[in-house]
Amino acid sequence: WTFMTGRLVLEGGIAAAATAIGGLVLGGVIAAPLAGYVTKFAPARFLLGGAAVLVVGLALWQGAQLWPSLIAAVLEAQAGTIRTP
Repeated sequence: WTFMTGRLVLEGGIAAAATAIGGLVLGGVIAAPLAGYVTKFAPARFLLGGAAVLVVGLALWQGAQLWPSLIAAVLEAQAGTIRTP
């Protein structure tokens, strides 16, 4: 689908996509044995709590990064500098 829509060109081409996919594969190859080792010893409740903290923490981090641009967009819309349909 990416090839058909032209998004690959906008995102940086094949080199950028290959770099991103390569990073994901390499990270998975490194993380999978470590995760397998940890799950042998850690209790399920601890693993569930760790996953929950990770998800909430990432959501808060992304929200903190988005917040300034969101506020700026709202203020621009209120000032009338952005046309809304």
